[in-house]
Amino acid sequence: MNPPPGGVFATSSTTVSLGGSLQVESLNTDRDACGEFGSNRALHGNGARLIDLGEREQTALSFRMYDFLHTVVVSICWEPAVEINKCRVRLVSMGTAVATAYTMAGENEEDGSTVFRPGTAALSPVRTVVALALWLGAIHFNLLLVLASVFVFPGHIAALVLGTQLFFMFAPVSNTNGWGRNVARFICKHAVGYFPITLHVEDYDAFDPNTAYVFGYEPHCAMPLGLWVLAAPMGFMPLPKMKILASSAAFYTPFQRQIWTWLGLVPASRKNFSYYLGAGYSCAVVPGGLREMRYMDHEPDSEVAFIRSRKGFVRIAIQTGCPLVPVFCFGQDRVYNWWRPGSNLLVKIVGLLKAPAIVFWGKFGTFIPFRLPMHVFVGRPIEVTKNNQPTMDEINEVHEKFVMGLQELFNKHKYKAGCPNLQLQVI
Repeated sequence: MNPPPGGVFATSSTTVSLGGSLQVESLNTDRDACGEFGSNRALHGNGARLIDLGEREQTALSFRMYDFLHTVVVSICWEPAVEINKCRVRLVSMGTAVATAYTMAGENEEDGSTVFRPGTAALSPVRTVVALALWLGAIHFNLLLVLASVFVFPGHIAALVLGTQLFFMFAPVSNTNGWGRNVARFICKHAVGYFPITLHVEDYDAFDPNTAYVFGYEPHCAMPLGLWVLAAPMGFMPLPKMKILASSAAFYTPFQRQIWTWLGLVPASRKNFSYYLGAGYSCAVVPGGLREMRYMDHEPDSEVAFIRSRKGFVRIAIQTGCPLVPVFCFGQDRVYNWWRPGSNLLVKIVGLLKAPAIVFWGKFGTFIPFRLPMHVFVGRPIEVTKNNQPTMDEINEVHEKFVMGLQELFNKHKYKAGCPNLQLQVI
């Protein structure tokens, strides 16, 4: 059985035998990861453990390696075929006799869904703070630099600082930069497990690695942090090419535009959306966008999805023939406190600038979010018929299927997410 290009191999038990000689073939041109191990050990469950099997019967297997979170993702090809749980294996260290491994298991739930739980036991507090700062602290850092330049630094230092910010605001940036990809892996490794964010996929096998999908993610909240679990460096979904579309204002923020580009984000525009889908990339968007913030409230049992009039993403999905996938995140509304200005004029001005219409903060009034669990649920793909010039009736029909799919996803899983009283307002 051949694994999909994304690095996940689906099968069904809890023990993986690493008997005899383990051949490792690197598929990453940036790193020489080929190796061979003579190991009588086994990977067991979620515990990131190796168990010595001694003289027990061994099973031969081969590994294909994928670049993932500083190390690799491994697809398991069995010879002969052996059934194991859907899992991802991250090799942390490799030696001639011992290979230490960490599993990110895609556990099979009773309802048929697959769940990915990032590990939290080995998180370093210092590295986690650094990762969160790189991921979310650019706006605060830039504001601090501007204030220091105005009130603290002498003129020549202030000019140098502001000039540096302008340079990084417009300097070309590439997501293929090796150093940048290392930063992206570092952030994913240490930041996503901080909450942690758990990914639930209703029908993992419904996703074809050779197909591009449009993921419609809700809600936006102060910051759609749960969306990052779908980012390409995470590698949970069996899709080798993934982009997240974010507000274009983020890509005029020095340092943030570099970090987010390395993480696989691109400015949210119709041109980018169509281009990447046409190039075979799956794209994740937040249909409600920044405008959804205008309808947020502080009610503990209420969540808002501003999608009734948001049909552009549906039109592009039909034009490119890409299936739509509803995605909902529970718990995201609690990771930041927020305040929205009372002036409608100010809110409209901020909206024209494509900037957040609220002020938000986390721990100690900083950018560091509160450490509360989030659960991201991925629904089943909604197939569409490709049409370069869809009518409004066609768009409305598919859009209604998406809205219904999102509502069903919410109602079906809110109990599992620990939010039985939560209500979704679709406006």
